[in-house]
Amino acid sequence: MKNDVTEDIYVCSLIQVDLDNFAYKVSTLDVNTNIEGNDINNIYKRGGAGNVVNAINNLLGIDIDYFIDLSVKKYKEMFDAMGNINYTVLSDIRYKDTSTYGFNIKIKEGDQNINGDTASKLMRYYLTEKRYDLVNEILLTSLSQQINPENYEKREKLFSRFIDSAATNITIKSFSEGDNGMRVLSSENTGANVYSAYPIYEDNNIISSSIDDIRGYFVK
Repeated sequence: MKNDVTEDIYVCSLIQVDLDNFAYKVSTLDVNTNIEGNDINNIYKRGGAGNVVNAINNLLGIDIDYFIDLSVKKYKEMFDAMGNINYTVLSDIRYKDTSTYGFNIKIKEGDQNINGDTASKLMRYYLTEKRYDLVNEILLTSLSQQINPENYEKREKLFSRFIDSAATNITIKSFSEGDNGMRVLSSENTGANVYSAYPIYEDNNIISSSIDDIRGYFVK
């Protein structure tokens, strides 16, 4: 998820849909993560999402299949098209970002029904606090709740909207080949597991043991 104007990345996350174990796995990286002398944000600005994929593959020793590159505006619209989610906020948040493209968020502790605007702001806020685990939780909650029978029935319409909204290497062929997996994961009887892996840093470098931990989740 990136700034609509400056092309700065706000959120950079790895997501795996594991159809063998019916599980969702998420790991969110800091956009200032150092990879061979450059950071993720600058790698993106110079070469786009494809270059970020290559850099993360090299860092973690994995093989990422697809990328999804969405502006904040398009992320919110896609989220809303799939429906609000129920999410538990751990403490009251009242935050004002005074930067040029800043945001304000005010939300109470407890169970909340959140839309795309709130989800995007919560993730950006949690990243200012270096709470990568909580960004993971929002993404895992959206996967668990928005991949559902109702959206499966609307999948062609939603996919068409997604293709119009995102820069991605996901194709119609990829979408068609994944239909059976989507059907199973969307079933109310499946009960997918969720796994969260988050980086531990020294300055802007992920420590080696943390790289090993993340690789363990995403090496498939």
